[in-house]
Amino acid sequence: IDGGLNWSEQFINTDYPLITVYMHNSLKGVCLSSGGCIASTVNGGNAWNNQSLGIFNSLYDIEFLNENKGFAVGYHGMILTTNDGGDGWLINDSTTNEALFDICFVNEATGWIFGNNGTIFHTNDSGNTWADQSISGSYYTFLTASFIDELNGWALDFEGYLLKTENGGNDWISAYNFYAEGFRGMCFVDSLYGWVCRSSQIFHTTDGGYNWQEIYSYGTQFRKIIFKNRLKGWAIGGNKVFLTTDGGLTWTVHSIDIIDEIIDIIFLDDDIAWACCSGGTILYTGNACETWHLIDQYDNKLLQSITFPDYDHGWICGEGATILHINNGSTVGIREKENFEAKKVDISLYPNPARDFLNVKLEENYLQKFNVEIYDLSGKKVDQYDQLNNPCINIDISTYPEGVYILRLYNQEFEQSGKFVKAK
Repeated sequence: IDGGLNWSEQFINTDYPLITVYMHNSLKGVCLSSGGCIASTVNGGNAWNNQSLGIFNSLYDIEFLNENKGFAVGYHGMILTTNDGGDGWLINDSTTNEALFDICFVNEATGWIFGNNGTIFHTNDSGNTWADQSISGSYYTFLTASFIDELNGWALDFEGYLLKTENGGNDWISAYNFYAEGFRGMCFVDSLYGWVCRSSQIFHTTDGGYNWQEIYSYGTQFRKIIFKNRLKGWAIGGNKVFLTTDGGLTWTVHSIDIIDEIIDIIFLDDDIAWACCSGGTILYTGNACETWHLIDQYDNKLLQSITFPDYDHGWICGEGATILHINNGSTVGIREKENFEAKKVDISLYPNPARDFLNVKLEENYLQKFNVEIYDLSGKKVDQYDQLNNPCINIDISTYPEGVYILRLYNQEFEQSGKFVKAK
């Protein structure tokens, strides 16, 4: 409810690890787990509908073309389709028993599925039909792919074989062999410039993947690489975030004081990013990775995937069937702790927008001491008041710059947040 400063925990009734979550918008979405479990929500994750598909195959990736139509793929050639936003799923006829790992769409009509032993499927009718583009007799294990348009794409094998197509996957040619394994990430920004990462190395191509040069190495295991254009990009590995502004020739290393490994990261713009980690840690930066804030930590749970459809709504999924969610404008709930029951305390902020003074009113019968923190939208704390005991307080905001702010109230009994606007 406060741009991610606080998170509420949501649960799906499954014993399987959650692999990924996809939200169409701030309310409607689906969550995918191993063991063939798909859960859907229509209220921002407050309640999840666990769907029984009658299958037990692990599912590895999920993709939506719009708020209604989506696909999930997994073990033993499993392809699932939904036409109602994940409320119901149909099992597609598949011509393979191979595991399918990755789905890649470049628009609502054109997409590909990649899997084990050179398996590739292609659609140009929004997944109504899938054409087999598999590479017969091969042993490629395609874990990741990158397409820049309907014609040009690359598929990367776990053992370092890179294939390329220039005609939408009708023909695949061998572009390069790295003679190494463990490739996790790949990103192309146009027909010439691309990057891949493996182990402690980052490689770069400027000719569409035919020649590669190791441009950087570091004593960590790189997990993901993202580029915005030919110059600006990010990578994650261990407890570090790497930033480059010269195409990867040099990198600024931002070490974060945590013992966890960063598992996933998402950049909302050049400044704002979120990350989730192996030990349940949630991280936030509002100043282009210069400083990172440890927002919360969830009981040493492995947090595996993070998504933000916009600046105010985010979801994280992880082991133990955990869904963490923030929702702008309303309190979803408070994380449960042992021997702790969250108390509901109603608050109101007025006037809103405000120019000089903001009134904060708690319910009249609440007399316990509480703290107040105020943040701007970059996550910077701009004000703090401790051990207040008046249910109605008046805060001087006359010197605040014009903009949107988040006010957080908390003590040992409750935690509540609200948003207000500082007007001219």
